[in-house]
Amino acid sequence: MKFLPRQLQRCMIAYCENHASATDASKTQAETTSKVFSEEDMDNWYRQFIDMDPMMLLDLCRAACFLQIKELVDITAHKIADILKGNSVEEIRQTFNILNDFSPEEEEEIRRKHHWAFH
Repeated sequence: MKFLPRQLQRCMIAYCENHASATDASKTQAETTSKVFSEEDMDNWYRQFIDMDPMMLLDLCRAACFLQIKELVDITAHKIADILKGNSVEEIRQTFNILNDFSPEEEEEIRRKHHWAFH
C-alpha cells in the first residue's frame, strides 16, 4: 500500500480493522448469546466512515477495487451513486473536478441525441 497517499492508507486500514472486528464478532456471536456488534452499530459505522469528500471517496473506491476488497468497493460505489443521483452534468463535473473537454458544438450534439438523459 506504499503507493497510496497516507490519508487513504489510514482509511483502508480503519476499514479492514473494523471489518475484521465485525467478522470476529459475528463468529463469536454464533458461539454465544451476547451480541458484540449489532447490525445497526455496523451500519452507523459504515455511514460515518464513507461520509467524506467525494474525491477522497472516489480514490478510496479505486484503491479498494485495485486491492480487491469487494465489500469496500460496494459501499463506496453505492455512496458515489447516491452523490451522482439527481445531479446535472455540470454539478457532477464540479463535484468530481471533471474538466469539460467537449466543444460547445459537440456538447449540443450529445444533448440533442440523448435528450432523455438531460432531464
